[in-house]
Amino acid sequence: MSPTVDEAHYVGIGKRLLEEGDWGVGGAILHPPLPYYLNSILLLPLSLPESAWNGVHPDERGRIFFRSQPDDRVIFLARLPVMAVTLLLFGLVYREARRLFGFRGGLLALVVAAFDPNLLAHGALATPDVPLTAAFFWAVLRFRRLHEEGGKRNAVLAGIALGLALTAKYSAILLLGIIPYIVLHRRGGKRSFLRLLPALAVAYLVLHIAYLPQHLHGRSGEHPLWHGVLPGPYGEGIEYQRLANAGHRAYFFGEISEEGWRAYYPVAFLVKTPVPFLVLAGMGIGLVLRRRKTAGAAWLLAPPIITFLFFVIVSRINIGLRYILPAYPFLALAAGAVGGELGRRRTRWAATLLAAWLVIATIIAYPHFLSYFNEIAGGPEGGARILSDSNIDWGQDLPGLARFVEEGGYPGVYLAYFGNADPERYGIRYRYLPGWLYKPPARVLEESVHFHPDPELVAVSRMVMHGVRLPDPDLYRWLEEYPRVGNIGHSILVYDIGGDPAAHEKLARAYKMAGRTDLFRDELLWSVRKERKAEGRDDRRGAGRR
Repeated sequence: MSPTVDEAHYVGIGKRLLEEGDWGVGGAILHPPLPYYLNSILLLPLSLPESAWNGVHPDERGRIFFRSQPDDRVIFLARLPVMAVTLLLFGLVYREARRLFGFRGGLLALVVAAFDPNLLAHGALATPDVPLTAAFFWAVLRFRRLHEEGGKRNAVLAGIALGLALTAKYSAILLLGIIPYIVLHRRGGKRSFLRLLPALAVAYLVLHIAYLPQHLHGRSGEHPLWHGVLPGPYGEGIEYQRLANAGHRAYFFGEISEEGWRAYYPVAFLVKTPVPFLVLAGMGIGLVLRRRKTAGAAWLLAPPIITFLFFVIVSRINIGLRYILPAYPFLALAAGAVGGELGRRRTRWAATLLAAWLVIATIIAYPHFLSYFNEIAGGPEGGARILSDSNIDWGQDLPGLARFVEEGGYPGVYLAYFGNADPERYGIRYRYLPGWLYKPPARVLEESVHFHPDPELVAVSRMVMHGVRLPDPDLYRWLEEYPRVGNIGHSILVYDIGGDPAAHEKLARAYKMAGRTDLFRDELLWSVRKERKAEGRDDRRGAGRR
């Protein structure tokens, strides 16, 4: 997959933080530093262009990094550590489910987690979502173990896990509400609460250690302690996210809004999660609540419930299921309770069929896990009418478009791309169309003026088609009147406008709206040529009939 939108913001920041302690670079306070460190571990030996740090927008900075090495080496090396964290997460799910529900429960929970398209999709990207999910899950498990067993070792491990979660993403602050419930559940009391204090102290220490490069490089004065308590960049990031939560333009059931919708995350969960995952998790929750022998595991329901409530009630950022991804390991863990009941024939058959359904559905979806939608939504085609952004189109399918162009023998396409990768790096020759985010280098723009694809194919990203970030949301909707000849990973659609002069006039309007007067004039001239050519054909046909 080509680099996604957010990966361009994040990749390489960790290298800068470790080597310079410079939290002043664009995007550095957007998230805590752990995911930045992770995606930069394998980039440390590489020499990335210094020009990328000199007042360059984070989008362009990422593209400079990607261009600095052959092929997709930079993004591949940035993604590998996150993939390793994803595997560790699956191991944690199996281990805890086995502890609670036995070997069969562990195996079923592992299958449910490891074949979930959402965890697989984000588990292969250099973004903070899966590092947060893994650390969040581990923190809850360690505090639960601390509650059950006590001991200095458990206190230290619980503190480390919480510290890592807090340095993964600011939404980990939810743990400060979840952990007291986990600890006080069923056998709470003053003694249980006091056990929290050493672990919280360790977590606080881990949080400050994460910002140690700032002090080692003598940059502490640039971001002093926030209210004398938290690392300066951490506090600034919390404030930034608080302001960002006021509104973020998003798409939901054909509507575009900056206010958000209460139903967004419940609907996203229902249509993006595989049906067998939903059923197995539901069965498991029922067993946990009903059976006396598993009632002690009811604590595992608190994290997903609190996560859902926060993003439904408080958050107005409706741009992806990934925000509630930390709930998924706990739901997979709940599904493990079904595995503990496999001695019952009906349960065994139901669990086997549901697990097989999940595995087959995920294999069929491969490799397009990011654009996965379940049968309730009607697959990706139906899902595209419900959700947009990182739920289906995050700029990931340029390699697929390159294969489509090459295998079809096409010289090139019109391209309205949503993303931060460079189409020309994948061998795609194209005439630039205004989309969102991506702005080609001057050389590519100059070539675009003189390039007219034949046949006249228009490739447009779903996000652009939805018009979420365009001044006119309907700017490209007219393309639906023309034959669709390609569907690239469900995120890029290809239409054949067949030399229609009216289509070229509408393309010219898009150029004008984007302020591209050179392409606007050229497209209008091309439209006139097409119209005259069509009139000439009509005249010849009329003369022939006469």
